[in-house]
Order: sequence, then C-alpha cells, then structure tokens
Amino acid sequence: MLSQHKDVCVSEPKEPHFFSIEFEKGWDFYNSYFSNPDAKIILDASTTYSFLKHRDRRGDIHAPGLNAPVPKRIYDTNPESKFIYILRDPVERLKSAYLHKMRKHRLDGKEISLIKCIEEDPMLVLASRYTDQIDMYTDYFEFRKFKFLSFKDLIANPTGTLEEVCSFIDIEMQEISLEKAKKFKNEAAQKTEIMKKIDMFAYRNPAIKNFIKSRLSSESVATIRRKFGTRPVSVKFYDEEAVAELFLEEKARIQEMTGLEL
Repeated sequence: MLSQHKDVCVSEPKEPHFFSIEFEKGWDFYNSYFSNPDAKIILDASTTYSFLKHRDRRGDIHAPGLNAPVPKRIYDTNPESKFIYILRDPVERLKSAYLHKMRKHRLDGKEISLIKCIEEDPMLVLASRYTDQIDMYTDYFEFRKFKFLSFKDLIANPTGTLEEVCSFIDIEMQEISLEKAKKFKNEAAQKTEIMKKIDMFAYRNPAIKNFIKSRLSSESVATIRRKFGTRPVSVKFYDEEAVAELFLEEKARIQEMTGLEL
C-alpha cells in the first residue's frame, strides 16, 4: 500500500535484509536497493529484523535466531528511524510461517502436529514472541518510534489502518488502490510443478533470469506467479490448543505493552 505513495520509496526487493545479513556490503550497496534513496520515506520490510536471538542466549550456538546487532546498526545509521510492526495471533503467525517454509513440499490433505513443527524448528516460536524482539529495539529507540498494528485490523479496515500509518510517518494520506495492493498479498500456497521447474531453470541460468526481470515490473512478476505459479494448500493442524497455551503470557504482555488484543 505504501509503495503507491509519492513520498515513499520501498526497497526492491522488499526484504533486502541489509542490517541483518548484508551489512558488511556497505551503505552504497544498500542505497542501490532504492530507486529514489532521497525520498522523504525509504521503507525496508525485511522480516529478519525481528528474527533476533534472545538476549539471554546470544552465546548459545544452538539457540535459534540471528546474532546480528540489528537495532544498534539501525540506530547508528539513523537514530530517527521509525518502526511499523504488524502483530498477528502468535499461533496463526506460526502456522502461516510453517506453510510458507514448506511451500515446496506436498502437504495437501495432511494432518500435522503443531507441537512437532515447533520442536523441529524453534524459529517458529522465536518469531512469534514479539515482546522479546521489541525489548531489544527499545534498548535504543523510544517507544514513540513504534507503530503497533493488529493484522486483524489491517484486513478489516485497510484504509483506516493506512491513515494511522501515514500520520505516524508524517506524510499526507492519499488515495491508494487496494486492488493493486492485494496483488502482493502473501497467502498460504504451494508452488505448482511447472513453477518449481521454472525456478530451477532460472537458478541455473541467472543471465536469462536477469533479462526477464529487466523487462517485467515487480507487479507483473507477482501477478504471473500468483495466477500460474501457486495453488492453495489445505492442511489440518492439531495440538493447536497446547501450542496456544505457550503464548498466553506473551499475548497478555503484548496487550499490556501495545494495547492490542491478538
């Protein structure tokens, strides 16, 4: 939605992971991700910025998460940075992350234990413990630098949510095409067999991949992949109630911290 605003320049790709993974490549490298790095607002939506290893387990090589000092790097670069954090029910987020991770596998019709999922991949839990991530950022940034949004509110009232965000980042609200924004919506889906073959071909032939990308816009690529490259996935999770109990304290703390009831 914000990518349509005249005062906002969103990175291409949307998730450059600069402050978490690519930081050593330098500032000029980061600027190259933005078509207009001098825009009033430059927006980086890298999910890995909230995949940080818990502060008490940074020395544990077996603990999930990244050791990169992302909040400090952002602060040292621009202490006036602002953060928009969209929060979803932790269990729903966890399930969505699992389906995204497994999008290349055949899952249709399967019954899956959610307990087993988190035992096999502790990152699923780490990224759903929002307050641990927020605490590491508030070591450097004042709480007023954060805009916390409910995923439910964004879906139910996208225009009202956008108005809140525009006010937060100090730009004027302008008309936004919700239909255009929907083209970039991430949904639980799996790759079709033909898309798997296309992606493998592109991986083995980067020159052809770069040629196609130079001829097609990101919007066109997203539309093609959505229509022909993915199919809905239907699975049944069980053990959800047991997993939900693991997040009761987290949800209470989120409500206390942000006022949002997930």
